[in-house]
Amino acid sequence: MKPYLFLLLFFSTQVIAEKAAVKLNDNDWPPFFFGGEYNDISSKGIGKEVLDRCLPSTGYKHEYTFYPIARMRKYMEEGKLDINIYSYRPSRESFLVYGKESIFSAGYRPVVRKNQNITINSIADFDKYQLGHLLGLRYSPEFYEYILLRQEQERLITTTRSSYVLKMLMSEQIDVFVGISQSALWYAKEAGVTHQIEVLDFDIKTSDYFVTLSKRSNRVKDKALFLSQVDQCIRTIKDNGEYKKILDRYRF
Repeated sequence: MKPYLFLLLFFSTQVIAEKAAVKLNDNDWPPFFFGGEYNDISSKGIGKEVLDRCLPSTGYKHEYTFYPIARMRKYMEEGKLDINIYSYRPSRESFLVYGKESIFSAGYRPVVRKNQNITINSIADFDKYQLGHLLGLRYSPEFYEYILLRQEQERLITTTRSSYVLKMLMSEQIDVFVGISQSALWYAKEAGVTHQIEVLDFDIKTSDYFVTLSKRSNRVKDKALFLSQVDQCIRTIKDNGEYKKILDRYRF
């Protein structure tokens, strides 16, 4: 073989073999992800540890960038981001391809100060309280409609940073907010106020969360194969005990 033909074949093979790194959002979502204002924390988070363990099985490298919730969704719709973790909603199938093995489960519940003696058994019970909201959260469809109604009534205090919702609660700017219980407890632990808050039993929504791909991702060509490889890895680490060890590192 002539030298220049050998070089052409070699470099062509290299181009085919080297896949572009897939892009993920480094969510600001303790204890699942520690992006945003928490990106200097040594802990990766449950979701990030699982992804770092399983994404190499696809043959792709991966890289994280933090974006706020609203912009993250826009970039997933456009394909600027390839991967994010989502709970299942039929409406999201318009821009997402879902994996089948859950990466973790999480539930939205009301969070209050312990000395308030607040009882919530229905969405209507929120009416008499000052309500906080993290911009971009959708909760359940019913509760999100209620959030929009409170916004129209100018009876909603909104923030764009997840840690601020707890700060508003502790400073008595709000009486209650709805958040993922694991996240609320993590923020409370970090702030040293665990014994001053209470996560109520009223379940707004509990969901399994899955690895998803943007339908408009140009970096991942065979999306079904990619997700099946990730799913298989998640099942494997659940079966062999690695997954439990990851969860145990974030229990408090």
